[in-house]
Amino acid sequence: MTTRSSYRRHSAPFKLQLCQDIRAGVLGRRDAQRSHSLSANLIQLWLTEVLTGAS
Repeated sequence: MTTRSSYRRHSAPFKLQLCQDIRAGVLGRRDAQRSHSLSANLIQLWLTEVLTGAS
């Protein structure tokens, strides 16, 4: 039986910078998914949080 790894946690500055890059068109969502191994749902959640100001 294998042990599960702990959940990855991302810092607030990382999330904010990634969202700003996506909104500015510097980085596409798919490129962000591939380069950082993130899910599309997680990126959408972060973009919504940044847009509404929720943390």
